[in-house]
Amino acid sequence: MNDDQSENNFAPNSPRPLQGELLHRAMTARVREQASRGAFANAAIVLSGLQEFVIDFILRMGQNDRIAARVILAFPVAEQFVHALNENLSKYERQFGPITLPGRTAGAVTPAVSQPRADAVSPPQAPPIPSPPPASAGGVDAVEAQLADPASVPPPAIEEIYAELKLEDDMLGGVYANGVLIRHTAAEFCFDFVANIFPRSIVNARVFMAAPHVPSLVASLAHSCEQFRRRQDHAG
Repeated sequence: MNDDQSENNFAPNSPRPLQGELLHRAMTARVREQASRGAFANAAIVLSGLQEFVIDFILRMGQNDRIAARVILAFPVAEQFVHALNENLSKYERQFGPITLPGRTAGAVTPAVSQPRADAVSPPQAPPIPSPPPASAGGVDAVEAQLADPASVPPPAIEEIYAELKLEDDMLGGVYANGVLIRHTAAEFCFDFVANIFPRSIVNARVFMAAPHVPSLVASLAHSCEQFRRRQDHAG
């Protein structure tokens, strides 16, 4: 036997802090009861922090818009999410045809019925960044449910946006995720935001979005990642 202790060998009497490297499979993550039913959203707001992004998934339906889910992603995870979303959108369009954006018309497409696809966010590999969306305000990108021409309307201040949103107290801190599972059918996408932490991976939030709203989400998040990277480059 080898008496040398590696970083992953926990020695109870050692003065060193316990440490170790652990790997989890997000595909086998347990789903929290609070997240099991999921939340539907038809818009999103991306907030840029110093080291992380906050994605507020918005339900815009009825009199009061409300935040259906709030997810916190570190910058590398956000870039992985963008890369995985672009890949998943490409798979979707190969399977079902181009996505028709809200308020726009296209040739009628009858999608085939199939089982949902599942994609896990993989390690970052310098993902391509799509062109930034036309509307943005500082560190905030809004994905509107109804895609009017954003160039003709100045973006509102962030205080004005959140003054009109309903946010429950238990959602103020959001939920942490360092991985995302993406599935889609012909009509919608499902995002499982996973915390891969010992002793077991867990789905902290599950969000459903109709397919036409997903391109705006990925464009907005990609734009925020690009701005974040530029700030880091200037600071360095």
